[in-house]
Amino acid sequence: MRSYISFCVCVCAQYDPELSSRQFGVEVSRLTNEERTVPLVVKLINYIEMHGLYTEGIYRKSGSTNKIKELKQGLDTDVNSMNLDDYNIHVIASVFKQWLRDLPNPLMTFELYEEFLRAMCLQDKKEVIRGVYSIIDQLSRTHLNTLERLFFHLVRIAGQEDTNRMSANALAIVFAPCILRCPDTIDPLQSVQDIGKTTA
Repeated sequence: MRSYISFCVCVCAQYDPELSSRQFGVEVSRLTNEERTVPLVVKLINYIEMHGLYTEGIYRKSGSTNKIKELKQGLDTDVNSMNLDDYNIHVIASVFKQWLRDLPNPLMTFELYEEFLRAMCLQDKKEVIRGVYSIIDQLSRTHLNTLERLFFHLVRIAGQEDTNRMSANALAIVFAPCILRCPDTIDPLQSVQDIGKTTA
């Protein structure tokens, strides 16, 4: 009994009310577990697939800055109670991209950044694919689950290219900087040169 109480005290000491509901700027592992995708990601992606799959320029066009800020603050307060019907689809898509950009460690983690670039520089396309798969296999389960859901979503978006005008290449240009960012230790000029590799 004493050890149980000690454990509870230890857990409570780690509790931070500021982080309990926060969704943006928080490590993926704090928002989910190994068995599921981040609830916020599921909420936003499902809504976009239901209401924005055929919207021209989805993810390319931006929503109202004020509305983006409002929705972001609302989701940070209580993700479950936010009614997405109150917002334009481009606002919702912009907020999702913002969530990805705000991750302290992107879905394709800083630790794997240089390995990914090396794989993208391989000459043989099959080798590139094998290299990328081997890198993705190194991700934590929480990052991998979220990345897989994102990729499945983007395939669905690209599948409606004739209507939404968002090809696989256009989506890569939008999302590559969101899910694969260079570490701060890399020269900014070098990171600019790397952009072409990440969207290849």
